[in-house]
Amino acid sequence: RRPLHIAVHKASQDVITTLFHKYPQAAKERMEDGRLPIEVCAKNKASDGLMLALYKADPKSRVEGLLFLGIVLSNGSLDDVVLAVLQAYPEAAKETFSTKSDVRILPLHIAHEETRSEEVKKALLDAYPDAKEVENPFKTTLRLHKLLEDSATNDDVLDLINNYPDAVGKRGRDGRRPLHIALMHKASQDVTSELFYAYPQ
Repeated sequence: RRPLHIAVHKASQDVITTLFHKYPQAAKERMEDGRLPIEVCAKNKASDGLMLALYKADPKSRVEGLLFLGIVLSNGSLDDVVLAVLQAYPEAAKETFSTKSDVRILPLHIAHEETRSEEVKKALLDAYPDAKEVENPFKTTLRLHKLLEDSATNDDVLDLINNYPDAVGKRGRDGRRPLHIALMHKASQDVTSELFYAYPQ
């Protein structure tokens, strides 16, 4: 096992940074569990400086099937880190996330959901202009799922169903459809009936 691979699990960020600079090649090598060092650092919310250094060591790496861009957009990394990743790999702006879902989650959608800066949103849109034509599932399908999970009022749920009826038949990131969630959270008969008749399959 590489010292860097051991350090990312328990050592301080100063130690991880020192080991990375001594053995930068280790950043590109997968650990015993199949993950890259950057994946563990991302999960542990490492500093932007360390994350960016690890990313630059292997800019084409994927993190559990998702491009690193998705992680730095959603884990609170500074705009400079996001923009550096996007500059290194602009094709990442076209990547979609969530394999179990029937929806397309683009980096631009994550940027809006995480209220990233206008500079970041513009850079993502410049890299993939067609993104503006793709439905933002955080406002439709995934919004419906969240309302059901939070036991929202009938009016809120029914309004969303009426405005986005296609969302009724789509699975979310966990593979469930809205009706399954409604039954699990004991939604009202009005809501469950509407979901059933809108998508009876």
